[in-house]
Parts: sequence; structure tokens; C-alpha cells
Amino acid sequence: MKLQDFLEELKNALDGEIPPTQIEVNLKYYREYVKQKQQQGETEEEILNELGDPRLIARTIIDTSHLNKNTEKRYNTTYPKKDSYTDTENENPDLSSKVYHMPLWLFKVIAIIVILLIISILFWIGGMAVKLILKVGIPLLIIYLLYSVIKEFFPKK
Repeated sequence: MKLQDFLEELKNALDGEIPPTQIEVNLKYYREYVKQKQQQGETEEEILNELGDPRLIARTIIDTSHLNKNTEKRYNTTYPKKDSYTDTENENPDLSSKVYHMPLWLFKVIAIIVILLIISILFWIGGMAVKLILKVGIPLLIIYLLYSVIKEFFPKK
């Protein structure tokens, strides 16, 4: 299989399943990936065999895309954009933004867990205060009352 055949089969498998812009992004990725691997000395045939069936790759892309569509909350992360898979020391990369999604139900579950944790901590602190009062405060109060009673019944002469 040639690269053009691979990309055409990938495009056909993705067509109608994800937005055209995402199809182009993925085609560009695999085109650049093969180019980079060829620069490292691998043949086109070896690279495509290593990648596997383009329909399976398309299925993974489609499944991932559908996961991202079903989410509500978004978190932005900035990462360096590189044309190559190798790092260069003196490179000043352009910064791009990648959006991560978190389902609304998961956000609600985390919020409830955090609230319950805070309430538990407050009850724990309150319980410690009650124990301290019971262990120290009440005996001190009893000693003070006994002292007052003794002082009342046995005044100094």
C-alpha cells in the first residue's frame, strides 16, 4: 500500500463521521508522521505496515471524537506546537491550545465528594472540641464548683 492509498482509505472511513476540519488535521498528522519516519531511514512500506489498517485507525479517531462531543466542561492546556517529533534545543515553538472535556455528571460527582469531605472534616473538628470539653472542661468545672462550695462552708477566720 502506498501513502496516498493509505490516506485515501483513512479519509473515506472518516468521511461523514467527524467534521471535515478534523479529517484534514488527521490526514496532515499521518502525512507528517510518515515523512518524519522516512527521514529517519524507514521505508514507506515499513511505516504503513507498522501503522496498520487505516480503517482501524479511523475507528479509533471516530470513537475519540464522539467521546469529546458528549462532554460539557472544558479545560484549556497550552502546549508547544512542533512540526517534528524530535526536540530541538534552540527552537521557539508556537503555542497552541488543546481543549480537554469533562462530563457534567463527573463534575457534579466530584463537587459532591468535595462538599462531603469538607462536612466530614468540620464534624471531626467539632467532635474533637466536644471531647476536649468533656475530658478537660467538665473536670475543671467540677473542681471549681467543689472549691466554691468548700470556700462557702469553710470560710477563713
